[in-house]
Amino acid sequence: LRSKGNGATYSIAVGKSGTGNSLVLSDGASFICDAGVPLSVGTDVGTSSNRVFIGSGCVVTNTGLVYVGHAGDYNSMTVSNASFAAGGYTHAGYSGFGNSITICGGATYWFNGHLHVGYNVGASNNLFVATGAGTVVTNLNYDLDVGFNGSRSRMRVAAGAEVTIRRSIYVGHNAGAVNNV
Repeated sequence: LRSKGNGATYSIAVGKSGTGNSLVLSDGASFICDAGVPLSVGTDVGTSSNRVFIGSGCVVTNTGLVYVGHAGDYNSMTVSNASFAAGGYTHAGYSGFGNSITICGGATYWFNGHLHVGYNVGASNNLFVATGAGTVVTNLNYDLDVGFNGSRSRMRVAAGAEVTIRRSIYVGHNAGAVNNV
């Protein structure tokens, strides 16, 4: 599966304006997003319960941003025993509530941008999880913010997973970002 930008602005949206939509990649599938194409799960206000699952042996290359819960609530992305490379920022809850990203089962998640868990004011109860032996999350150049402006968001690293952040780590970055863990 390939999304090619050709100089125009494109996006991959799962649940742009809808609820309960899924994108599932399995059995070694390959998904390539070119030209800064963002991947957005739960894009608009009112969208919820949209899911992306990237399973065993799959490879995803995305040169753009990753939004799970751009403005929607209860959206999720799981990368399990797969490889995901993102060229831009990763957001678990850009403006939404209760969104999650889980990297597990020996998966690798590489990105070249900030990792925000609860970015905007009002973005709350969002979660980023890295869990399982062999699971590796690597940020090449930027910061980790758990609660950049948002509240009650969490990051959990467990069961032998490894997370590398190349710059600063903030829990509750700006005024008003409270009760983040």
